[in-house]
Formats: sequence, structure tokens, C-alpha cells
Amino acid sequence: MKTLTRVIEKRLESNKAKTIFTFLKDGEKIERSVSLVEIRKKSLTLLRMLQKKTAVIIVLPQGISFIEAFLGCLYAQAIAIPLAIPNKNSGIENFQAIARDANVSFGITNRQTLANLRKWFGADALAKICEWILVEDVEADTSDFSLPELAKPNDIAFLQYTSGSTAKPKAVVVTHENIVANSEIIQKCFQNNAETVSVCWLPSFHDMGLIDGIVQPIFSNFQSVLMTPTHFLQKPIRWFKAITEYKGTYSGAPNFAFDFCVNRIKDEELNDVDLSSLRCLYNGSEPIRPQTMRKFFERFAVVGFSENKLFTCYGLAEATLAVTTSKLGSKPSVIKVDEKHFRQNQILLTETELSVELVGCGFAYLDTGLKIVNPDTLEECTERETGEIWVSGKSVTAGYLNAPEINGENFVTRDGTRFLRTGDLGFLLNGELFVAGRIKDLIILRGKNHYPQDIEQTTFSSHQALQTNACAAFSIEIDAEEKLVIVQELKRAFRRIADYNSIFNQAMTEISQRHGVAPHDLVLVSPNTLPKTTSGKIQRGKCRELWHSQQLNALAFLREYLYYGKN
Repeated sequence: MKTLTRVIEKRLESNKAKTIFTFLKDGEKIERSVSLVEIRKKSLTLLRMLQKKTAVIIVLPQGISFIEAFLGCLYAQAIAIPLAIPNKNSGIENFQAIARDANVSFGITNRQTLANLRKWFGADALAKICEWILVEDVEADTSDFSLPELAKPNDIAFLQYTSGSTAKPKAVVVTHENIVANSEIIQKCFQNNAETVSVCWLPSFHDMGLIDGIVQPIFSNFQSVLMTPTHFLQKPIRWFKAITEYKGTYSGAPNFAFDFCVNRIKDEELNDVDLSSLRCLYNGSEPIRPQTMRKFFERFAVVGFSENKLFTCYGLAEATLAVTTSKLGSKPSVIKVDEKHFRQNQILLTETELSVELVGCGFAYLDTGLKIVNPDTLEECTERETGEIWVSGKSVTAGYLNAPEINGENFVTRDGTRFLRTGDLGFLLNGELFVAGRIKDLIILRGKNHYPQDIEQTTFSSHQALQTNACAAFSIEIDAEEKLVIVQELKRAFRRIADYNSIFNQAMTEISQRHGVAPHDLVLVSPNTLPKTTSGKIQRGKCRELWHSQQLNALAFLREYLYYGKN
């Protein structure tokens, strides 16, 4: 069973399919709850309307219809392209560019979404993109229907357009073999089985929400409770209440969501919450912050959460999803390393105050291989030496669509093994992977390495007015010298204060003492204005572009110690 559709057919043939998807329309009340048998009926009907090898964009809100459309593409051997629904303020250019890049023929959506898109962008613009199929027009009917030949392992299953945290989005080509191989890794790491109950609010068009929130319940044959990211962000307690009500055993989110819960959930909202059913709650983004985990443990221990239930993970779309995870039942590894050696790509464990605290991202499983390689010399690094993370195995995807030069740079063969060059920096310690940051984001000031996430954490932790996980640190070149720029969001309650000097003074003191550097610019911006990816990562490259073009929504800034702003 080397494709997901073959897994489904085998399970239904033996009457052992337990997968049920339950969608909470407002994050609380059930809109639809359907079995895999019911989803398959709609998917098989949809496949009659699609063409083999045709690229199909899926532009649907989170919910059961999205799953039916995705599986319909897999059964039809069409190439699924899950996309976020454009909004009226973001424009349609990126949407159109993706359709051209993938040579899209069909789009699957619903009446309300298509009506909105026509209203915002014009009916002619939508018609030029592709032919549209409305899910309301697809009635489940498999009478007198012969199942066509199913896809082969090496056939393309879907295109995952990357989030664009470091560059223009590119289409990762994911095969059926990639999906099954990565699903096996996730199943083994988290020990998922028919007794597992998943609760997921992650966006379905993103790799984490798609592979872990939808594919994994099908592959490992368990119940999945879904809600939208919007309903989680509106009231994060909905996540916990769903875990409580459905006795969820398995869930996860990026690092920002853990801070979000700590900061936004009120004590009185926890009265009816019980997280004791959880076996695993994974933190699946980099950097994973030790401070975030500690605060989460301390805050929610009263409702049954313990630190040995938290998993840490590392992954990326180019490896389908998961690369490493920590071990079930063991609390995540947290280490302190000497800051001076860390800047020189050497790892020296220490307990001194001048240290950097790092969280382990776990171990590679099954056929996944890891190498840490010097990105300049391409020589393999020793343990406790920082270099680029290289990944091998069946989960490593076929590469990027229509990008032979980039594929040649990012996918390399060494000693007969094909590796993905991730562009991430990290090191191994006792076989466990620790992620340090992105090569392209590395800030080099006066010959010393500085990781932006470290400077960002120092900045937003320096004053109560600064928003957690809403900071971008990057370098610019002025007179042939690298300079540091920091852009930081204010909390909404502090947006209209009369004088920002105290904030600047505190932040500058902390940055100077902690990192031995002074930013050329420290910019304070309005809440929710920093550019982010759909998974919540700060887009430092985009932030740099906004700084250069003077398009940041700046409330005040400090440039080379001179204050500009309200007085």
C-alpha cells in the first residue's frame, strides 16, 4: 500500500475503516461528522469531473468539503494544489501567478467563495484562471461506478506552495510515495492507532494541517476533530475545550500558539477544561522557545497537562512534513550553550549566564537520514559543530516545479544518496537534532554570527509593551558594512502612549548587554502589521523590503540612538 488511495481501498475492503472527521463550524458546534466511506463517495463522484495529470487548485474553507476535494484529486490522479483563499485586501496577483506556474485547468470551490472572489477581483479575472467546479453541484453517487486504476507511488499527488518566509513561494512536488513514507514516520513517532483522537485547527492548505491534520487520521485510522484557525485565534480556549469534550489524545501547533494560549486564555475559562486525555501535544516550528514551553507547563498543569506530554519536532515542506521528533513520554531536551562559541558555530555546554538556551527537535526515524554539513566547504561537520541540515529518505520530495537550477542547488547526491539541503542551520548532540536558524537569515556583524531569533526574543522580552513573537531582526548594508535593523510590534494597549523613550531605552540596554550589538534602526510598529506566513512565521525578507521602501507602519523609531516619534 504505497499510495494513500490504496490504503483507503484496503481498509474499506476489510471493513476496518474507523476514520471519522468531525468539523466544528464555529469552533464549538458540530457542522458535519462523516465517515471515510461517506467522504469516499463524494470524492469518487468528483473524480468523474477531473482529468488525469491535470493541475487542480482547491480554494475552499476549512471543512469536510476540502477533504472530499483533496481525495477526489488523488483518486482522479489529478494534481491537487491546496491554496489559501485570497482576501479582498491582498490582491489576486499571487493567486494568478500560481495558476500560471502550475498550468491549472480546474478550480474546486464553493458558491460563497466564488461569489466573493468575483466581487473582489471581477468575474473575467476569475474565468481566465481556470474552469470552476462548485462542491454544491457534486452529489455523491457511485452507482454503477467502476473504480479506475489508482495512482502509482511515483505519480505526483499534490503541489505544496511554500510559505515564502525567506523567498518567493515555490511549488514543492509531493508524490504518493512521499505521503506514505512521511505518514509512516508520523505514525511511528507518535504511536498513532485506531484509538487515537486528533484535534486540529491548523490550515488545511498548509503542509502541517494537510499531512498531519487530514492525511494522518486516514493513514493511521483514527478520529479527527477539526476547526478553523480563525476560530482558534478568536478564542483559543476552543482548542482546549474540543480536546476536553472529545477526549483528544493527539494535537499540535506552531510555537506562537503556545504563547498565544498562555497570554489570551483567562483563568475562569479553564473551569471545565481537562487536558489529561492528551498523550501528545507537539510544538512543530522553529525556533521552539524554552521559555514558551515553561510558561505553558506552569499555566496549564492545573488542567492536567504535564511536560512529558509535549513533543518537539522539526520538518519542512520539501521533506513532505516531519523530519525529526522527540520521544514519546520523555520531556523535550533543553540545553545551555556558551554564547561566544555558539556564534563561532561550536557547541560548548555551560551553565553560565552568558549562554544560549536551545530545545532539541528530536531524532530521525525509519529511513530518514541526517547530515550536518559546512555550507561553504560542503564537508561534514563533527558532532557539536553547527552546519547546514541535510535530509535523506523517501519523504524527501521530487523537488520544485519548473525550477531546474534551484533543484540542482537544493537537492544533491553524495555517496549514492540523494539529500535535501534544507537551508537550516543546526547541530547534533547525542544523535538529537538542534536547530539554530536559517542560513539566509544569519546576521554577521563585525565578523560574529548572530541568530535573528535570539535577538528577537531579547527584544520582545525587554518591555511589557512589546508583543511576544512579533519581532523581525535582519541585516542591511550601509557603506559596505552590515548593520542591524529590528522591527517590533507594540501590544494594542500601548499603541497610543505619549512617549516611547522608556521602551527604546529598555530594549537597547537588553540588546547591548545580551548580544554586544546596537541596532542601526529599532522600529516600533502597530499591532498585527508585521508580515507573516500562513503558519505564523515572521517574513524577515519581506520585512527588509518594507524597511527599504519605507512602507513599515512605524509609530516611532530609534536610529543610531536618535529618537523619532511622538513626544
